[in-house]
Amino acid sequence: QAGSVSARAPGAGDEGILRGPGTMQIDSSHLPSGVIASMWVGDGSPTNNWPYAPIAPGAGNVLHTSGTVQYSGWFIIGRAGAPGESTYDMQGGKLLQAGTGAPFVLANNAGYGSARNPTRGTLTMSSDATISHNNSLWVGEDTGSVGTLVMRDTARFEAGEVRVGLSRGGTGIVTLTGSATLTSRNYTGMGTEGGAATVTMSGSSLYAGNFGNAGGINGGTSTWTLNDDARIAFTSWFNFGGSNSFSRLTMNDRSSLKADSYVDFGWGHNTDSRAVLNGSSSLTVADNLNVGIWGQNQGMLTLNDQSTAVA
Repeated sequence: QAGSVSARAPGAGDEGILRGPGTMQIDSSHLPSGVIASMWVGDGSPTNNWPYAPIAPGAGNVLHTSGTVQYSGWFIIGRAGAPGESTYDMQGGKLLQAGTGAPFVLANNAGYGSARNPTRGTLTMSSDATISHNNSLWVGEDTGSVGTLVMRDTARFEAGEVRVGLSRGGTGIVTLTGSATLTSRNYTGMGTEGGAATVTMSGSSLYAGNFGNAGGINGGTSTWTLNDDARIAFTSWFNFGGSNSFSRLTMNDRSSLKADSYVDFGWGHNTDSRAVLNGSSSLTVADNLNVGIWGQNQGMLTLNDQSTAVA
């Protein structure tokens, strides 16, 4: 509990709770001992409720330059309506989840009782920073939350699932540059359950997934933009625009999207899904390429310049 008289590095099985002024430094000489239970960087829980923290709710800030931190449960940057913006600047080192205990969350706004306070949580990864998380990655979860993930250089983040902008109006922002790679081993959800997702990729960055949705599942908004040689690769299917959703995909320069099964633009009722390919960008689908199917919806695919779509 940073800021309390008993502040110390968490040990094996501890809950690491950081809320208060200043910045925690993590490097190979300053690491938790053993596998900690969870890590909360910025927390809005009251002092009279679990976990009964001894100081007032506050944001948290971490600078992680080297060394490996292992944890088994939650890793949250901006929890439960934490005031201000909580940040984790990862310029090297590793975060490794032992087991599959709980999600990795950037801005969680569950609040307490009827409270829904705005929450901001930002993770910046640069150099060779690496995260391996077996459970889900949530970027912007619940009403009023704004989660931001920025990945540069050769940074790597691999998660069991990736969900950006989810659950009752959360906002998720993801920016990939350089040769950064974000990987979902299973489901991808961009702007689902009433949330909003904005994803911008450039350089030779890569988003690698299995299957999923951009917009949809009880409504949502998704905007995905690719520049330079950025790539999206799915090992199965992907749906741009499910029921009650708004989805936009813009591909510029030499960017590419590849799916080993099918791709939909506009699927379900009350859907507005549009994709625009510019430059020499390319869309390659092993199975069907579907535009505006099933239900009253609007699906559109526009090819400009030397762009191509192959199915």
